[in-house]
Amino acid sequence: MNYNNVMLPALLFSLLLAGAPARADDKKTPDAGTADAATVRLVDYFLKTPPSSVDPKLVEPFLAVDPATLPANKVVKTRAKQDELRSILKVHERKKKGNWVTPSSCPLSSFVKPLEDFASYGAAPDCRKQDKDYQWCEIDEDQELFIQHQTGCTLEDQGCEFTLLVFLDMAHKKKPRRLILNSHDPLTAIAVAAGGGGQTKFFGTGLTCYHGQ
Repeated sequence: MNYNNVMLPALLFSLLLAGAPARADDKKTPDAGTADAATVRLVDYFLKTPPSSVDPKLVEPFLAVDPATLPANKVVKTRAKQDELRSILKVHERKKKGNWVTPSSCPLSSFVKPLEDFASYGAAPDCRKQDKDYQWCEIDEDQELFIQHQTGCTLEDQGCEFTLLVFLDMAHKKKPRRLILNSHDPLTAIAVAAGGGGQTKFFGTGLTCYHGQ
């Protein structure tokens, strides 16, 4: 079934027409390359170490690093690695919370990314063809709308409560969006089921985003 005729929320139009807005607390842009040597060593450790092997005590300090302060060749790679770790934490927390989702808001910048960063995330080209070596996989527009139809989770819910990342051409807004999910996100299994991709252990379990009456 094609869900292109589904009424899209206002947020979706805003994401198509504009880049992620600056956060209110962004007073100035940090200077690139100003991070101290210890911070750079921490970043290098995470860039070289698989997520399953990192020291858990170092995760929080790494996530607190502002990539904009790093040398230019580490900025995008660090953003991608931070998003990867955040997605793993989200999947872990979602499994503990169960299928009833009470949505909350978050900055658009937390899940809307520049299109030019897409390649650094190393996503599988199709979630139907994912394997264990991929932390991320790509979904298309129909799959994203299928998730909305099945769960009631808006695009913002998928970004804030789950692991969806939206990549946009911030400068010209002409190229199509790219969408990825963590391969272990329950939404990924629902996306795979779109278009007859088959039932999964997650599909049909009642995953629901509750927006009230």
